[in-house]
Amino acid sequence: VFEFEQLSRILQQKAHETVLEINLNAIINNLNKFRSKLQPGTLVMAMVKAFSYGGGSFEIANVLQYHQVDYLAVAYADEGVELRKAGIDLPIMVMSPEEHALDTMIRHQLEPEIFNLRTLKLLEKAIKRNVIPQNKPIKIHLKVDTGMHRLGFGMEEISEIIFTIKKNPHLYLQSVFSHLAASDKPAFDEFTREQIKQLTQVKELTIGQFDHKILFHLANSGGISRFPEAHFDMVRIGIGMYGIGDMEMQLDNAVRLKSVLVQIREVKKGDSVGYNRSWIAEKNTPVGVVSIGYADGLLRALGNQRANLFINGYPVPIIGDVCMDMCMVDLTGINAMENDDVIVFDEEHTVSQL
Repeated sequence: VFEFEQLSRILQQKAHETVLEINLNAIINNLNKFRSKLQPGTLVMAMVKAFSYGGGSFEIANVLQYHQVDYLAVAYADEGVELRKAGIDLPIMVMSPEEHALDTMIRHQLEPEIFNLRTLKLLEKAIKRNVIPQNKPIKIHLKVDTGMHRLGFGMEEISEIIFTIKKNPHLYLQSVFSHLAASDKPAFDEFTREQIKQLTQVKELTIGQFDHKILFHLANSGGISRFPEAHFDMVRIGIGMYGIGDMEMQLDNAVRLKSVLVQIREVKKGDSVGYNRSWIAEKNTPVGVVSIGYADGLLRALGNQRANLFINGYPVPIIGDVCMDMCMVDLTGINAMENDDVIVFDEEHTVSQL
């Protein structure tokens, strides 16, 4: 329902009565639950992305560093730079290494994900523009497509890309990884096993080509508990760290999104609410206006009684179309006042219950 990275970014960009709260204790509890599934020596990469900077500063990244995760991953270089400036010294992988940010990544010791030859060539050009000590090559992470068909090198390209990396002394292949497409869906377990098999084949092709240990990683939050054979050298914990997904692990919900009830009015029978007159009152109805809309990440598809928000513990259906920065709710039978908190999701009302 929500893209949390986008939601976090949006709420950081403006003063707003809608607040995303993060429970750090719940995050660590979830981290430890995932760790309990791992063999000794298996490394952990935490996918922090937009959560660890800006409005929330570096608190999440800092607490993960304190609890000794091995790697962080961010979406863009500017996120990694903010973490570095805040004192985070863990290795950081950048998943979307934009061309204009490659020099910045080199200066701040951020490690790019390489998913095509073009990005690698651009990185090599950036290396030539910077002074790179012989004993400090640029660490890179090679992404392989094993079935997601999103980003990554195909199996037929592996030999060529390994050759290209080997001949450049300023490049250091730190890891080779892929992404599971449906690890939490039992109906696609055979597909997941095929992905595991393919990365194993890539590992066999790569081992022995370099004189240092290369990390291999595949398992995401959904795959950690269900596919121990997918753990390889490192696992990546993303949305599961925030308590979303994998009900079998009884994860703690770590995120709370709340807004505020900004106005209450009585809508008379036959009157409409919102754009397109998509909701018509069948009786005189108390209607509340809530300060959250699709610009904040609340999908427009949730309007017209397809989802509930919560006021004083009671569900209130969203009525009418979701607006850009507001939505309306039916307050029938609810004792509510203007300026009351409105819960979108929290520990008791999860995203899946929307």
